[in-house]
Amino acid sequence: MSPLNRPPVFAAPASLFAGVLLFGALTRVAPEPAVGTVLWSGDVFATLGWLGVLTLVVSCILAWTLAEDRAGALAGVGVSGQLLLLSAALTIGLAVNAECQNYWDAYHFSSLAWTVALSSFASLAAVQRSQRLGSELGLYLRPVALASVGLSLLGWVWTESTALQGLGSEVARFLFLATHG
Repeated sequence: MSPLNRPPVFAAPASLFAGVLLFGALTRVAPEPAVGTVLWSGDVFATLGWLGVLTLVVSCILAWTLAEDRAGALAGVGVSGQLLLLSAALTIGLAVNAECQNYWDAYHFSSLAWTVALSSFASLAAVQRSQRLGSELGLYLRPVALASVGLSLLGWVWTESTALQGLGSEVARFLFLATHG
């Protein structure tokens, strides 16, 4: 087997973007940055998210078509997709916690949300294919990939459905009145 045709080679590029995205979120998005710390703009995070999705899709296609051990390569791509969506979701959470919505555009947040959604679907496709090819890791990752797709769909429905938002506000109102008299 060629060294460039091993399963980790297909998973590495998207994992690299996930790591850089998470590193940036943990060190470059802060409510009170250390002296001398250069904060990254929302454009950097949006670009990293889109590049991560692009490399994930390309890695999935290459693993599907070129890998000798397709099951292992696709399972690795599925893991890297989960890492990318987790990094993007944590970046959104840290940015909201640091009140970046005051100086980030909606484009930056929506880019990260699309990164979460698209990487969850790409991860599910890779994991399901690897499971069909006999990967035990794919078997274990399938529920995680399904849950991430479900949460992505729930997030999308939550942002698009006024009825669901109204239900959420009624539940919050009820809980507030129940705990505050």
